[in-house]
Amino acid sequence: MIFWLWARAMFEERFALRPWHAAVWTLVAGLGVVSHSGWTMSPALAAGCGRTLALATIVFALLGMAQLPRGWRTAVTTARGRLLIALVVGIGLQMTFAAAAGWAALPTRSIDLSAALALTAFALIAIWMMLFDPPENQPAVACAGHGPAALQARPLAHAGPPASSQAALNHLRHLMATERTYRQEGLTIGVLAVKLGMPEYRLRTLINDGLGHRNFNAFLNRYRLDEAKAALADAGQAEVPVLTIALDAGFQSLAPFNRAFKADTGLTPTEFRRQAIAGQTADAAEIARSG
Repeated sequence: MIFWLWARAMFEERFALRPWHAAVWTLVAGLGVVSHSGWTMSPALAAGCGRTLALATIVFALLGMAQLPRGWRTAVTTARGRLLIALVVGIGLQMTFAAAAGWAALPTRSIDLSAALALTAFALIAIWMMLFDPPENQPAVACAGHGPAALQARPLAHAGPPASSQAALNHLRHLMATERTYRQEGLTIGVLAVKLGMPEYRLRTLINDGLGHRNFNAFLNRYRLDEAKAALADAGQAEVPVLTIALDAGFQSLAPFNRAFKADTGLTPTEFRRQAIAGQTADAAEIARSG
């Protein structure tokens, strides 16, 4: 059941855990406990619970793989998404084969063989999904001449993101630039994905491919450093401690802020502030002389 819930969380944008999920999980866990521990008291009951558990495992494995159509088109456009698809299919097949062998009470050798076949299928699917690149996601090749092929290649090379992705990007920018969500303590990509109402893998795709950031931390630090630089360059905040500015921008302590700031600007925050305010003072003096 955990596999099914995980697959739903990955591919269903508005998925949320419900109380009945916990109730079903408790029932499944109870079947597992009885099937593994009840042989001494009631072998028939333990065997029945074991077969029921195997059947439930098959059902949940199939339900997990059935989530793929919900996010296939988005996931298949990136290597990370293709690997996620391969994981869902591979894990689902392994669960199905192993549970089917247990439900049928096959000998141990047969169960081992079914697990080996499932793992082989998973490996082949993972390799295929990592190498597969759909034609619509490949960059258009420049064509010589002015024929129809050349005319069709140009729009593909400059095609914008789908409308759904653009709407998600706009929502993401609003959260970060307007609501300043990057200031939130303990903000993770999972928390931000919940705020946006989308799977975590899709948010990663937006950040990496849609906005061009290396990872989630680089994405957050871009907003935090921009706010910090604006505050440090503000003469009205010249007496505000650097630590206060760092904490207000969302950094948890001074050391990581200093490292990120130096890597971004080549200056320490104090040096940046000194140069920015000195430049503003020189500009004001120049304007006064000109006037």
